[in-house]
Amino acid sequence: MSIRNIVPRAVAAILWAAAIFEIFGGAFVWRVPLHDRMREGGNVSYNFSLYRLPPPPQGPPYCDIVTIARLSFAMPCDFRPPFIDLAKKYL
Repeated sequence: MSIRNIVPRAVAAILWAAAIFEIFGGAFVWRVPLHDRMREGGNVSYNFSLYRLPPPPQGPPYCDIVTIARLSFAMPCDFRPPFIDLAKKYL
């Protein structure tokens, strides 16, 4: 196999892995630290997921699986995909 075949397949595999991760409730979380003396150690979190869910306590809380610098890969803490609840609600 040449490099021309390997690179597109690697990119496709990464995109498919990210899509499957998000279908099953995964989220990519980017945290920005607050630089305020009143809130030392606090963060602002930006969640990117496939589902539009309300934040906790109405929506499922997310637990970090892997954290690399400010980026985290997170799943619902109960490991229950959100599409199960959406299917019950709309079907």
